[in-house]
Amino acid sequence: MVVPLYRNEENRATAIPPRDETGSQISARLLEVIAHAELEVLPELYAFGPLTEGVTPRKDALACVRDGGAWGQLVPVDDGAMPTAFRIFSFHFDPAFDATGFVGWLHSHLARSTDTGHMAMHHEVTRRPA
Repeated sequence: MVVPLYRNEENRATAIPPRDETGSQISARLLEVIAHAELEVLPELYAFGPLTEGVTPRKDALACVRDGGAWGQLVPVDDGAMPTAFRIFSFHFDPAFDATGFVGWLHSHLARSTDTGHMAMHHEVTRRPA
């Protein structure tokens, strides 16, 4: 079981307390989160390409992954006909809204409502006042 964590006021990782919400309440809350989020769609298509051991990833790589002993990097591609090309988009959330569970909810929604493969990644940037 994976226990989600968040950073508290002292910037220490703390388990997120369980929520008492129905599926409909979760969907309504996360649709409100989306309504107040900024959506960014990258213009290029991306695909995983090989990353040779000991070589620095390309500067335009969005992610690096390991599958067994092989490494790959997610980089822009020119050929949209590639079977594994991805359209990348991201949400930038308004911190005033609780986005807890968003990545899993979005992944499930896409799996139910589309007839295509997808992946969901999460990266949290803690914004501190200037």
